Amino acid sequence: MEVRDISIVRYSTDYYDQLIATQILPGTLKIFLWSIVLLAALYTVRRAIALPLFSESSLPPGSGDVERYEVGARLYHWGGVFLLIAGLAASGLALYAPGTMPATPVSWLRLHELFAGLFVVGVLLHIGFSLLQGEPRSMWFERKDWKDLARMTGYVFGGKREYPHFGKYDIVQKLYHLLLAVLVVGLILSGSFLTLNAEVLITLSHNSMRWQRLLHDASSFLIVGMVIMHAYLRLLKANWPTLAAMFTGTLSVEYFRQHHDYNRWSPHVLPKKEDRIARAAGEPTITLGVGEGGRGAN
Repeated sequence: MEVRDISIVRYSTDYYDQLIATQILPGTLKIFLWSIVLLAALYTVRRAIALPLFSESSLPPGSGDVERYEVGARLYHWGGVFLLIAGLAASGLALYAPGTMPATPVSWLRLHELFAGLFVVGVLLHIGFSLLQGEPRSMWFERKDWKDLARMTGYVFGGKREYPHFGKYDIVQKLYHLLLAVLVVGLILSGSFLTLNAEVLITLSHNSMRWQRLLHDASSFLIVGMVIMHAYLRLLKANWPTLAAMFTGTLSVEYFRQHHDYNRWSPHVLPKKEDRIARAAGEPTITLGVGEGGRGAN
């Protein structure tokens, strides 16, 4: 049996009769997606055995909702990420495996280029607004993150239950965004070269085109897998409040007390809904501080 018979890529011979990799095999994508399903199943079993217990943390003042996502972040998340990635995935699949998608009045190549252009614009706007209005520091790594990672790993694989409180994002979310950013850069650069070459605006060698296609396919597969895993984690019942926050923009103080540390993330706390209504009506309000919370189950 030759090596290429068990390879993750398809091989062919070039002009000089040399064996070269030309395409990532569809079976590779299937194996990768099934591995995501397996990881999700293992994590579900771990949570069914025992939920994590959270350590103590500092609490925010007030008793209303905590602001987590701004309007721009929510719009980018649903429109700029999921809808455009779905469009890119569908059109990309039509180009990767011709015949798998139905025919359309506009060619799948043109649709893919359209979705890609909108995606690039969305990414640039997201970066700009995040730097101007968001909290870029909330995605930066800090020393406590690595201790958090050890505790999280101990929970998943070591049978331990103690879980840390985080800042706005935990270490896994930070690593997820870092890897996603690297993959998106690779996706955009390789896609740009492929598009420019297809429009005969530049001329690349066959070897360069081959490597650009492999990079583009690999980045696409990994991004799709990461998005699927991200969606799975958000759909866990324990994470429903953060999923709802992507619609409302806010978290309850109770959820903040269970999962976050006010010393690591100090968001604005809104007054309680009743207090906001009373204030609008001109009635006096009383704001109570949040009592000290102990350990809680996720």
